[in-house]
Amino acid sequence: MIAPAPDHQPHDSPHSPSARRESSSRAKREGCSSQSIETDADARPPIYVYTDNFGEVVYRKVRRDRPKRFVWEIPDGKGAWTSGLKGHTRYLYRLPELIASPDPVWLPEGEKDADTLHALGLTATTSGGASDPWLPEFDKYLAGRDVIILTDNDGPGWDRGNVLAEKLRHVTKSLRIV
Repeated sequence: MIAPAPDHQPHDSPHSPSARRESSSRAKREGCSSQSIETDADARPPIYVYTDNFGEVVYRKVRRDRPKRFVWEIPDGKGAWTSGLKGHTRYLYRLPELIASPDPVWLPEGEKDADTLHALGLTATTSGGASDPWLPEFDKYLAGRDVIILTDNDGPGWDRGNVLAEKLRHVTKSLRIV
């Protein structure tokens, strides 16, 4: 059975867009503004911090809304962040945990799913998402390991899963796509 990834909510879910619209409409009827209800969720966008294999922060990925997009940022050495990764070495998400764990490795499409899997006690990493490439230098971290590719239940997700499987099939001990 194929189930949607955690961030793909069914239409009848309380977190679906239609349920949020209904909640917003109900709030307006009850004298609250929808903006005040959604402020907490919008106040702090998710920030996913990437480290090198020694645990040193090398860059981060920040979600921006309106329109939804992700921005890569690097530390500027003065306590602030600068946009872009051009010319910088790329790393896998949660790399120190990946290196330390002998367990099977889960490869979801994005950081949110990797964090969810980690919270469940599983070893998980990602290269950043469907639009972020799997680089050959990442292969060494999966060499001889059992790997489970967890795809999003959409065209880009399945495409990414198939591309990853093709790239990793000669590297891993075992490989499954879920």
